[in-house]
Amino acid sequence: GGFRRLGRPSCLGHNDGTMTHPLSSPDSPFDVVLAGGGINGAGIARDLAGRGYRVALLEQGDLASQTSQWSSKLIHGGLRYLELGDLALVKDSLQERERLLASANHLVHPLRFVIPQAAGNRPRFILRLGLWLYDLLARPARAHRSGSLSLAGHPLAHILKSGPARSVLHYTDARTHDARLTVAVARDAARHGAAILTRHRVLSAARGPQGWSITARLADGSQATFTSRCLVNATGPFADRFIEDALGLPPPAHLRLVRGSHIVVPRIGAHEEALLLQNTDRRIVFVIPYEDRFTLIGTTDIDHKGDPADPEISEDEVRYLCAAANRYLAVPLREEDIVHRFAGVRPLINEGGGTARTTSREHRLYLDRDGPPLLSVYGGKLTTFRSLAEEVADTLTPLLPAREGKPAGWTRNARLPGAFSGDEERAAVLALLDSRAPALAGDRRARLVAAYGTEAPDVIGAGHDGEGHDADAPGPLACGGLSQREVRWLVEKEFALTVDDILDRRSHLGLIATDEDRRLVEGWIEGTAA
Repeated sequence: GGFRRLGRPSCLGHNDGTMTHPLSSPDSPFDVVLAGGGINGAGIARDLAGRGYRVALLEQGDLASQTSQWSSKLIHGGLRYLELGDLALVKDSLQERERLLASANHLVHPLRFVIPQAAGNRPRFILRLGLWLYDLLARPARAHRSGSLSLAGHPLAHILKSGPARSVLHYTDARTHDARLTVAVARDAARHGAAILTRHRVLSAARGPQGWSITARLADGSQATFTSRCLVNATGPFADRFIEDALGLPPPAHLRLVRGSHIVVPRIGAHEEALLLQNTDRRIVFVIPYEDRFTLIGTTDIDHKGDPADPEISEDEVRYLCAAANRYLAVPLREEDIVHRFAGVRPLINEGGGTARTTSREHRLYLDRDGPPLLSVYGGKLTTFRSLAEEVADTLTPLLPAREGKPAGWTRNARLPGAFSGDEERAAVLALLDSRAPALAGDRRARLVAAYGTEAPDVIGAGHDGEGHDADAPGPLACGGLSQREVRWLVEKEFALTVDDILDRRSHLGLIATDEDRRLVEGWIEGTAA
């Protein structure tokens, strides 16, 4: 192939039994078809659709069903990347953090990190210098600047081991719900005209005189064909495999698949700060408040040799995370305390040598113009999905017909669905929510606002019985106050199709769901489909 590395619905039948998407034909192809429904694929679809291009996103599973749901749930500059000399990556990440704090303020929230000290850690003056540089690269910033924090009278004083240093350093980054962020981006892409097609696995793609002919298999086993002027490979850890298996081409580069694993335990303490723990191997482990009842601990950096579709945390990783936490915690963490564990595979650029920890988190784009264009995305971070998408769109725009749409860079200040314009709109949304469901429990009210933002009153709906049930069909609530009306919203508005889509990705209610909860939700999904 002619790769070169770059810088920064219904279907209609055919006689052969395949189907063609009604918006796609040799005479009227899509401008761009994207393979991959993670955060990068959703971001690229959004940017291009907003510019007026005809876009289809094909995802073999659910949105964010692979790497994009297994992150540390952080939107951050990457403090530790300073130590690796990746200043450009840190600056870009911090700029994108600031944009997301404004454009997705219902899903992205500031989070203060505390850095306790232990014997053998980096000297305090080195940390202060790093934090000063971090603040400098972030200017102007919505997040609070770094500084010192006295532990006297602070809840953390009871959590951490006692020691000579009772004053700790702190800085601020942000947290998010990674899968919900991906869905919000995909919804914005659809709002601008993109076709978001989950459960569409690309089987093959071939170049022809009219562009790409792409065959996908649907969940029911049927097949559909798509035609497109350009094809984008945004399949994350499957990028090499996609090019080799679906396209029959040699990949332009090779990925280094690195597994990052996490454990979830019952909530450690009543504080709202996260901990940045320095381990003896100079790696960093985060201890993060997670939902209302839990604490998330991670992550690891292990070269992954197995199938990227099914990564599992190893027992060695579990012991590593527990030991890293117990170096600082006053009450030791036991493996039997773990209530959930997960692992994801990061698709990093394989440059040979070095450790998984020191491998760059930069992304690279590869463009093959040996016929209809093929662009492959290698690498990338959750935090920088928007700037990556803008770079992809800028690259493809000169290769596509002129379209009427928004200008380049339009996503920089565009709010995602559900984001608040300011405090006044937030207050108005809360008032409307209270008027529609005055008996709504406080914890459920908070969950709805955090998940749906300005759309929370629409999720409840105008017809209700005071607790957010359907007025014409009141019924029970599942875990976390999940109602039949909310499930209908998730199916009809957010591309959800299964219980796992709803409980494990659109929400984190799977952490507390019982078997009865799952059966109840499954029944609601079937009722919505009927």
